[in-house]
Amino acid sequence: MDILCISDINWEQPRSDTVQQIKTEIQEQDPSLMLFAGDVINDGFNTEEHVEEFLEVLEFLEDSRIPSFTISGNHDDYSDYDTVVSEVENLEYAEEISG
Repeated sequence: MDILCISDINWEQPRSDTVQQIKTEIQEQDPSLMLFAGDVINDGFNTEEHVEEFLEVLEFLEDSRIPSFTISGNHDDYSDYDTVVSEVENLEYAEEISG
């Protein structure tokens, strides 16, 4: 089993498409399981939250039928992480396991 783990996503890198970078990494690594270990929508330096971008990554995993598990990080706790939790409930291959 190959597991890919990502945390502390730096969404606001200059001249970078972070969603595409993550998708490319997933395609190249072809994991059996994906783990998101916190700070997935805000790394503490973001000028805005990146809920939609993270959900796009989860949808990509859903379409690829790759199971994923996500936990919130300390910076997610003061962001709109509740939206991530509620949207994950609608996905078959994603699970939020912070609780």
